[in-house]
Amino acid sequence: MGGNYSNIALSVVAAHIGPMLDKLRRLLFRSAVKKQREPREEVTDGWVEIRGKKSPVKNWSARGFLTTSCDVDCSVTNRLDIRFSVPLTKGPLEFDCRAIVIRVDKDKRELACVFAMVDDATQAAIAGHFGLESAS
Repeated sequence: MGGNYSNIALSVVAAHIGPMLDKLRRLLFRSAVKKQREPREEVTDGWVEIRGKKSPVKNWSARGFLTTSCDVDCSVTNRLDIRFSVPLTKGPLEFDCRAIVIRVDKDKRELACVFAMVDDATQAAIAGHFGLESAS
């Protein structure tokens, strides 16, 4: 009989802890993203090509971008090979890199990603544009 009460107690604890852990993960992830957020620059003629499809870039920062009208099927944490282009005063900045998906909004058709595996010259150009010191 004691085993049944133990199983019931474990079920009750698991039912309460699971949602609490999910909420904690969301809060921690949200606060980590907010602490890392950098100023965004709105873009009118930029684009990103993902899996052969071009989508307009809404805004970008030294760390990543937000694209709209994006119909690429992907999930958070997916790694994507991209071609990225934004107009700058000295001419367009275009480069290939990998991007990691950090947010997907299928209703708005928006996709937010952070840049990854960016070559040193491109990283320096991005840092120079945003007035940051290059990490290399």
